[in-house]
Amino acid sequence: MRKHILTLTLALTGLLTGNLNAGGYDDCCQPQSCFDGMYAGANLGVISHTAHRNDLDGFLTDNSGWTNIDTAFTGGLQVGYNKVCDSAIFGFIADFDGATISHKMRDEPNDEGDDNYIKHDVRWYSTMRAKAGLTLCNAQLYITGGAAVAKFKTSWRDDEEGKSFNKCRWGWVVGMGAEYCLCDNITMGAEALYLTFDRTNRSLVSDSESRYTFAHSDSLLTARFFVNYYFDDLFSCCR
Repeated sequence: MRKHILTLTLALTGLLTGNLNAGGYDDCCQPQSCFDGMYAGANLGVISHTAHRNDLDGFLTDNSGWTNIDTAFTGGLQVGYNKVCDSAIFGFIADFDGATISHKMRDEPNDEGDDNYIKHDVRWYSTMRAKAGLTLCNAQLYITGGAAVAKFKTSWRDDEEGKSFNKCRWGWVVGMGAEYCLCDNITMGAEALYLTFDRTNRSLVSDSESRYTFAHSDSLLTARFFVNYYFDDLFSCCR
């Protein structure tokens, strides 16, 4: 699924930038002004969550680990600011997106009566990123990176005992994208982002006063379309 997401993003990037030479460079009308200034927009796409879970003290079974990959839809809002200098572009982006990821891994998947499981959910994620790229006619290509935060919920259950760990975790994000100017202050684009979150350990104390520790590590890969509205000239679009 990750391969499909990356292939989709590259195809979208090629589609957006393929219009650069369609009318010749002489037909470009002040392309850089389209991307200059503050903007806000919305995005929609798919997200893949890779969850690594380790039972360090044999709560479910002796020192075992599980890896699961789930794909779901994602969507949200973004705001940002760009500064264009000749053909170079620099900026900042902040976004907030919801996710629909929820998965239960049973300790004994072939036993229908088994109620021992690990369940993980991704509720939302947000990034705060710098960007740098190049403009060419009515499009831009850019790379981006910065900080990420996401809300993860992981539940461990062994018969009647268990605990849920509901936590916001910080990590890092890198990515790339392309944006195309539809008219003076409306753009559309596509981007791919990879978010990674370091391993964290969580513990519970059972009814027998035994302590069990679990290791959680997560990564997210998302590919999405977006539309942005630039505020520099509110009445110039498509005149």
